[in-house]
Amino acid sequence: NLLIYNKNKIALEIDVLSRFTNSSSAIFGINKNSKSWNLNGEFNLQIENYIRQAEVFIINWKKIDSLSQKLNFDILFPHPFGYSTGIHWKYNFETVDNMYTKEKKEYSLKSFFPIINNLELGYVIGSTSPTSKGKQNDFKKSTFQAFLFKISKDNRNKRFLATNGSFSSNEI
Repeated sequence: NLLIYNKNKIALEIDVLSRFTNSSSAIFGINKNSKSWNLNGEFNLQIENYIRQAEVFIINWKKIDSLSQKLNFDILFPHPFGYSTGIHWKYNFETVDNMYTKEKKEYSLKSFFPIINNLELGYVIGSTSPTSKGKQNDFKKSTFQAFLFKISKDNRNKRFLATNGSFSSNEI
């Protein structure tokens, strides 16, 4: 559906019926401030088991105004080539109030153990960098590195709208 609100605003609505637990959703808004167009909105895509390895691929993008936006990728291959230990990669990027950017990458190995359920060991690296406006306000660049240790247990009867069971996750 293409919706025209007035001569400066337009909206596009797309509904996609998906199979399994794959999903996508989006909402976009375009407006014109003085001489330039501004795109705001949100886009979410989740694809699972596409190559039959129980993998998960997630993309999330969100821009709520002209000063801030977020972009996230999450890729999990839990059983590559039939192994019981998988690979997990996350990437997060965010612009905050047009003052600085935050970037964080997580690389980890994820495995299943009978009593504790999921165990994840990995490495995290990231930075916070000022924009030119942030430098004018004395923001400084910083970086960080860390080891990741995560235990999660999920014994719910359904992934979505569960009626029984529990989920817990602890991360250091």
